[in-house]
Amino acid sequence: MGWDGRELMKDFDVFINKDGGVYRYLINNAPFASYVKVIKTDAETGKAIPYAGAGFQIYDPNGQLVTMQFTYPAVTKIDTFYTTNDGTLITPESLPYGTGYSLVEVQAPYGYVLNSEPVYFDITPAGSTDVGDVTVVEVERPNMPQKGKISITKLGEVLSSVTALGGAATDEGGNEITFPVSYQPVYEETALAGAVYEVTAAEDIITPDGTLRYSAGEVVSTLTTAQDGPVATEPLYLGKYQVREVEAPFGTVLDTETHLVELTYAGQEIDITETSAALHDDRQKIKISLEKVLEQDENFEIGMNGEITTVQFGLYASEDITAADGSSIPADGLIETVHCAEDGSVVFATDLPLGSYYVKEISTDRHYTLPDTMYPVVFEYAGQDVALVEVALNDGEPIANELIYGNIKGMKIDRENQEAIAGALFGLFRPDALQFTSDTAILTSTSDEDGVFSFENVPLGNWIVRELQPAEGYLPNTDVHHVQVERDEQLIEITVVNDKVPELGTTASIGGEKEATATEIYTLEDAVEYTHLVPGKEYVVKGVLMDKATGEALKINGEQVKAETTFTPENPS
Repeated sequence: MGWDGRELMKDFDVFINKDGGVYRYLINNAPFASYVKVIKTDAETGKAIPYAGAGFQIYDPNGQLVTMQFTYPAVTKIDTFYTTNDGTLITPESLPYGTGYSLVEVQAPYGYVLNSEPVYFDITPAGSTDVGDVTVVEVERPNMPQKGKISITKLGEVLSSVTALGGAATDEGGNEITFPVSYQPVYEETALAGAVYEVTAAEDIITPDGTLRYSAGEVVSTLTTAQDGPVATEPLYLGKYQVREVEAPFGTVLDTETHLVELTYAGQEIDITETSAALHDDRQKIKISLEKVLEQDENFEIGMNGEITTVQFGLYASEDITAADGSSIPADGLIETVHCAEDGSVVFATDLPLGSYYVKEISTDRHYTLPDTMYPVVFEYAGQDVALVEVALNDGEPIANELIYGNIKGMKIDRENQEAIAGALFGLFRPDALQFTSDTAILTSTSDEDGVFSFENVPLGNWIVRELQPAEGYLPNTDVHHVQVERDEQLIEITVVNDKVPELGTTASIGGEKEATATEIYTLEDAVEYTHLVPGKEYVVKGVLMDKATGEALKINGEQVKAETTFTPENPS
């Protein structure tokens, strides 16, 4: 047994060569001293951390900082000692016997949190071991691996307000102009609740002590976002992770992109680092479309001249749609008006929120009926995998407009006896027609045995009806009849009178006798008999004296003998 603070002397051999001999030895116990070996370990696994550069300081039992020196390549005094690649260090000088030494970490290994709490140790024979020819006291300093949290905020648009456009306005002249009120949804990006994310290791996550913490592809956390702020994972080991949305909030489209997030070392003073990600989901959208066709009439050249571009549809709300600030699109409120394209297509452009709507045709070309059909549109959430809900109105079939047609019925009668006249030819013409022939007529019709002629399916507008050819035995009627079709299925009736070709007969006499002697001077009187004249119409009767023998006009002194008279009949005959 030696003394405290002294080394035990090493065993030695004693040679006894005589009985009763006394042998004397000088025994010198050297003061005990030991090198210090510091081992850097992971506090969770206890494994050594193979890291060069972890720094330590040593304080003696009196609390004084221990300094040591080495002489190569120059005399250098140091007070901080650093680990080598294996995560350990041995002091360059030994420490003398004593209790109450302390080891203080001043530089943590990369990836670990500094642990500045002193580790107390003693330099005593009992606590020492021999490593080769060196006596060392081992001191272990564990460190916690730094960890990090991944926080996620889910962002998306919500219906924040509604803007009303239109109403009354005053022009430069002070006149009040009224515009239809329309409503436009306004969106604002905000935090969304209900998105579910999986956080997966993007690689094998291995801490510096060599421990596999997570395997690549392993799901390490599942998060559900909240509206009141970001949500974060539990502390995770540093490394690369994939963040993937597996469930989108109601009304939004699933984000299929995989987001790479890396937790990197934030320095030895930080216990838990944090990486934030603000991820966006698109709202589910709707596309409302329809196809429009107009009935065409080749005879009247209607429906093929771009009339379809005048057709206008309106999009309306069928229920109150309320925004976050309390403003709303009221039921039956107009949202958008759209004209048909030249190909008859209509696509509404307004970005609509979920809700119920309807589409109605609000104007069309004047030649067409305006349907009052309402086409419902119900925009319900179609699930997170659908980005665009497409609604083709009328089950995708074209919506047709029919022409406004009227009918023209004419009655052809004899002016004299009011009897029906058959066989008269009539034509229907445009209002700007200058020539009235069968070739220039749009339609033609001949009066039947009842004197009736007709033009069926005459479009809305102004038209001209005129006789083209009279019935046999009748004089032409050049009257122009202007007709106007104003509404669908309108019947327009006209009456056209014709006069028969007049028949004239004369009876010439001299003094009432048919014959007279040519040696005297006589007055020739010619009595005219007529039929089929128009009462009240002025006529002129002209006569020329003819030579019966020659069949030529009789001339006296080289001049024809002529007479005429004007009269207005009171009766047709």
